[in-house]
Amino acid sequence: MLGRLITVVMLLGAVGCRTACWPLSSDGPAIAAAAPELPVHLAAPPVGTAPYPLASSGVDVVPRGTIAVQAPSAPAYARVPPRPQQYRRLTLSECRQRAFAATPLADTLTREAAASLSQPGLLLRRDASLIGLVRAFAADELRNRAVADALRDLYSLAAAEAQYDLLLESEQLLKDQLAAAENAVKQGVRDRRELFPLQSKLLQVRSQAAELDGSLTAVNLRLTERLQLPPSPLPLWPEVALQVAAEDVDVEDAIAKTLQYRPDLNILRLLATAEGRTIQRLQPLLAAIHPLLADAEPIHPLHLLLAELRKHPTEWERRWQQRVAEILATRQRQVAAEVRAAAARRRSLRLQATAQQAELDLIERNIAELEQRQVAGQPVVAELATARLERLQLRAALIRTAAEWHQADIDLRQAMGTLIRD
Repeated sequence: MLGRLITVVMLLGAVGCRTACWPLSSDGPAIAAAAPELPVHLAAPPVGTAPYPLASSGVDVVPRGTIAVQAPSAPAYARVPPRPQQYRRLTLSECRQRAFAATPLADTLTREAAASLSQPGLLLRRDASLIGLVRAFAADELRNRAVADALRDLYSLAAAEAQYDLLLESEQLLKDQLAAAENAVKQGVRDRRELFPLQSKLLQVRSQAAELDGSLTAVNLRLTERLQLPPSPLPLWPEVALQVAAEDVDVEDAIAKTLQYRPDLNILRLLATAEGRTIQRLQPLLAAIHPLLADAEPIHPLHLLLAELRKHPTEWERRWQQRVAEILATRQRQVAAEVRAAAARRRSLRLQATAQQAELDLIERNIAELEQRQVAGQPVVAELATARLERLQLRAALIRTAAEWHQADIDLRQAMGTLIRD
């Protein structure tokens, strides 16, 4: 702490000298840097005002009123704005690779793990390998989370872009219906009151498009930050396919892989064999893993020296190993339940997508039949327009379900600890 304070003081002194003592004949800036603003509580208040106006001791009592709301008029949003024509391509593999690399803390742990394996000294050789492996598994856990978060956002972006295209199609269909209805009103064939449902649906589509546009902006910003991409006015284009697999995972096989690959379980297995000296060195990490691992008793330095000569664990080390074994058994049951839940959700979404696809196929056949009847001269214009809108709604629902299926698949592989190994 003292060394850090000295460093800060030296830096402040250097900055002060450089700004206040710049020679006039030098090539320094002609205009001195502006002084930073003072914090609010240190700034002088305006003349004639109290430094901190205080509220009255009591609270005014008023009758219940109404909250006014006002928004821009409809002409400001006359149509759904189109999406940009140029994008920055982002593939699935590139997203995974960039998310894996954009984890500086994991990189630090990896470097420390490598350094632990090369530490000299008789007392450090025995636990250097264990400490290095613990740090390496902790780095795997961080990267596993980072890749999962980025891939979820990638599929959210794909679903949002696909749904925006459907909203544009819906708007055009409703505009065509509304134009035909207005023409019928002018001819006296239809009542003007029949225009209201179409106008209402059209405004709902535009409202949904505005909300979706905000979601697209937010997801683009999140992905840009997660992947440490350079800022650009062009949005990201997710080059992925929202394809739902027909097969479900083997749950028992998934649990077996989880017990083998999951980083936090491997860390606990390593800690179950740790000696007293290693436990003391890993205290900050142990506190983050489990509260019961953070209260290790201090060990006298002489005990550490004698521990190098003993052949069996001490009583304290046996108690520690028993505690870790109990935590490991509990954690294994928990992660098995997580994997079962993730696999069940993945299967449920697969069944839901299958049912939605069957319903979409049905409406496609209905539309084809209506179009044949229209060619034959039958009055099916309104019925055909309704069926086409229903088709767009079913496609939007299927897109959402497919994206959620991919995200459930990501959740499953993250729970297994295999996401960074795929």
